[in-house]
Amino acid sequence: TPKTLENADYFPVIHGVSKAAMVVVLGVLLALQVYFLSKLFNSKVALVYLFLVSFEPYLVGIHRWFHQTSLETFLAFTSILALLLWYKTGLKKPLIVSAVLLGFSLLAKITTLILGPVFLAIFVTRLLKTKDLKDLWIFAACTIATIFVFFPALWVAPGYVFSKIYGAVSGAVSGDIRSELIPLWVQPFYYLVTLGLKLSPVTLVLGVMSFWNLRKSKDFTVRIFFLTFVVYYLFFTITDQKIDRYSIAFFPIILSLAAVYLAKAKLRVALVWG
Repeated sequence: TPKTLENADYFPVIHGVSKAAMVVVLGVLLALQVYFLSKLFNSKVALVYLFLVSFEPYLVGIHRWFHQTSLETFLAFTSILALLLWYKTGLKKPLIVSAVLLGFSLLAKITTLILGPVFLAIFVTRLLKTKDLKDLWIFAACTIATIFVFFPALWVAPGYVFSKIYGAVSGAVSGDIRSELIPLWVQPFYYLVTLGLKLSPVTLVLGVMSFWNLRKSKDFTVRIFFLTFVVYYLFFTITDQKIDRYSIAFFPIILSLAAVYLAKAKLRVALVWG
């Protein structure tokens, strides 16, 4: 009997199956993102986004590492896109898809909770127009049901589970030793510096250009992208945990804005358009 899983002769099989499963899940989520972007904008934006994601080295690397941060980020972003499609069309199917994906994202990592203001902004904006709370209750019910069904520990020992969640959240907000390794004056800019180091040069330039040119956009989806970026940045900055891998959360937002900018600027990407 091996003392550790990593030293077992069957570990390469387990490792390969785990990585393959993660790649398949992330591939399906990417396909959903492309679909939702094509409905929210157009096929050009969706294909440019696909191109940018496929050739972003750090993003691809983290995906192949099959870490929870990668799964959480893609689930949460796809959930936001689905909810935006519901906002645009009023259809129930994207609403339910968004709720289920949000539930899975919360199961992957509790960090998804920080996106509460983003989901709330989408719902409040639509509810101010429709005055109908039914969709909000459907969304909440589907999210809770997803968490409950796929998290059996919650049925067996809810007190223990919630205490562990509280400990994880409080540990992330304060008391993390890694924050002491970074100078105090650098901490507010930590994730900006990290993005500057992790993004490819092309994406970095496109990201800056898209942020500048789309900053006054009236498009609701673009505004939600900006809000998501700000919410992530504020919460990641005020917490003690400073981990470069968390910068992955910003990648889908930056790449989406870059795709919108490129499409609006009518610039051609050779490998996409020929």
